Amino acid sequence: SEKQESHYIIMDKDELSECLSLGIVEFYEPDYEIKLLDDFVLGDSDKWNIDAINTSKAWSLGCYGNAVKVAVIDSGVYPHPDIVSGLLNGYNYVDRNTDTSDNIGHGTYVSGIISAECNDKYITGIAHKAKIIPLKCFDIGKSTRTSMISDAIYDAVDVYQADVINMSLGMRESMTTRTLQHAINHAIDKGCIVVTAVGNDGKETVYYPANYNNVIGVGSVNSDLELSWFSQHNSTVDVVAPGSRVESISIEGYDSASGTSFACPHVSAMAAIAKCIDKSISAIQFQSLLHRRL
Repeated sequence: SEKQESHYIIMDKDELSECLSLGIVEFYEPDYEIKLLDDFVLGDSDKWNIDAINTSKAWSLGCYGNAVKVAVIDSGVYPHPDIVSGLLNGYNYVDRNTDTSDNIGHGTYVSGIISAECNDKYITGIAHKAKIIPLKCFDIGKSTRTSMISDAIYDAVDVYQADVINMSLGMRESMTTRTLQHAINHAIDKGCIVVTAVGNDGKETVYYPANYNNVIGVGSVNSDLELSWFSQHNSTVDVVAPGSRVESISIEGYDSASGTSFACPHVSAMAAIAKCIDKSISAIQFQSLLHRRL
């Protein structure tokens, strides 16, 4: 599929001044930095996360996210043997090509939690029959710009027909942006469920896009089902999920890591299972189900 035209224009100060003088600017704002929300604290794990969210109940009903498309806006995905069969074509917004290989491992880790194959190896993805659309917006340095994330969101629904979007990323409240909010609103209007991490400061600090309406903001709990020491605890948290020392695939093979980045894909996988059961379920309906469960 061809990429859609951009929904915004990036320009320098002189170009902006000229456009402002012509009265043709709806709004303008800086192209803010946005970061991956991981701590990548490695350590031992015992696959406690699968039981913690009662995954077996969905599996007993034959619901594994069957063919549901999950767009992972992240650092790409390494073609690990346990996930390669579920990878769809995506796009690299950093280099503007179709090479979505992962150089830092974050997107690979997130994707494995969602849909690593069910086999006799180390881990099993929660929605292991879902399909992953890798939309690469990060590389070495773990930060990018809101314009790139916005492009990926529009393309996720308009080009790749994603049912769920996972964004294990964020920026502080002082940097909220209408460009990003418009992109998220567009995805939600198209019936997509948007799931995002809430941050790893362990404070009340508000992060976006978790604070936008109808986005599912995910905090982290540990194996005792207590709030992880690093997880935000504020109004952006719609639900908590396993995020302390959870296992997944990595570039090197397998590992365990911590962060709300890795709590987030648990809920994206649950959204994929919900879409498997009812393709028409909306973000608001899914959010309501999560709250009812709590």
